[in-house]
Amino acid sequence: MIDMDNFLLRLLKPEDDFAALVELRAQIEAADQDGVNVTEAALQEQLRVPGHNPAADRWVMVETTAGEMAGHALVWLPPEADAAQVQAAVRPHWRRQGLGTQLMEAALGRARVLGARQAVVQVNGLRLETDLIVRRWGFQFEGAYTEWRNTKPVDFTEANLPEGYRLLSYGEVADLTILTRAMNEAYAGLWAHMEVSEAQMAEWLPQFNADGLLLVFDGNGKIAGISRTEPSAERSTANQRPTGYIDAPGFLPEHRQLEHYRALLQAGMRWLRNQGMEWIELESWGDPPERLSVFEKAGFVLIRRVNVYTKDL
Repeated sequence: MIDMDNFLLRLLKPEDDFAALVELRAQIEAADQDGVNVTEAALQEQLRVPGHNPAADRWVMVETTAGEMAGHALVWLPPEADAAQVQAAVRPHWRRQGLGTQLMEAALGRARVLGARQAVVQVNGLRLETDLIVRRWGFQFEGAYTEWRNTKPVDFTEANLPEGYRLLSYGEVADLTILTRAMNEAYAGLWAHMEVSEAQMAEWLPQFNADGLLLVFDGNGKIAGISRTEPSAERSTANQRPTGYIDAPGFLPEHRQLEHYRALLQAGMRWLRNQGMEWIELESWGDPPERLSVFEKAGFVLIRRVNVYTKDL
């Protein structure tokens, strides 16, 4: 056990501690491989986000003998929000000594002072030990964001929509009311999905590829499901090969059979392959394990998982 008398928990001094904090974050990311941007520019941007006061909302744990920064914590309460984002992280060789608990307690205490109703923490879901740590701090699992990649040819003959169902692009439908209903009801009840208005959809629509915005209608001509697919210039640049994007398929509650998800997913993949996409990447928010298995069976490999936990204050 370490001698806690050799450690000092104090508020961050933004200017004086900046270089040491950049170095600490780089060391933590090198060990954990969480995909966090730990550059100086990224930290400077984070220190300036609305609703965050670095001198009052961030802490560091300093090992006083050598003056090494051993860990850091923060709280961020966005304007008009009642849930505060909190983080606590410790340099690898100082872990499992209770430092992270002290840092998190400081962040939670500040969140209460700020009037937050709830604290939210996001962790790398591919590291199983983080689940034990955050649960020990009193957090409960809320949901997960996952990102997937498919780099192999796929057999598109496996799944089909039921007889009478129709798959149309938004370019063929061109009905904002139907699109808004699909976006709202196909993901209803899933973590991280919020209801959108027609005005919001109208604002977003120019950013979507109308031919790749796929809509499923049931045998009665009613909207049943949706999946947004599009060639992605940003992902193609990052991967150095043509890469398509799929926002995970969604279905209205009465149509949520796994075969429906499989058929719509493969339809999106087929469309992207026809656009010349060599890789396909997919994002999912809150889909349950049985639906995630559909992605795996279609040849997708999990490349990122972020688990979200909450704690009432």
